[in-house]
Amino acid sequence: MPPTRVRFSGGYLAIVMLAGAVGAISVALIALIPAIEVEPSSARGSEVIAYLAQFRWEGISIPLVLFAAAVT
Repeated sequence: MPPTRVRFSGGYLAIVMLAGAVGAISVALIALIPAIEVEPSSARGSEVIAYLAQFRWEGISIPLVLFAAAVT
């Protein structure tokens, strides 16, 4: 029995990776810029982001930095 080959199309994967990079950069900016105030909106998950953004150490939101690093 010949080995099975799996081939990936790079088009859709590039779109998903680009969307992930934009999300990680957005979260990193929210975490690193102390002037940005995060308030919950009607978007799903916004309460969690707003809750985590308030835990700052010298202006840096540690939970959001760790989340952005994990996504990246």
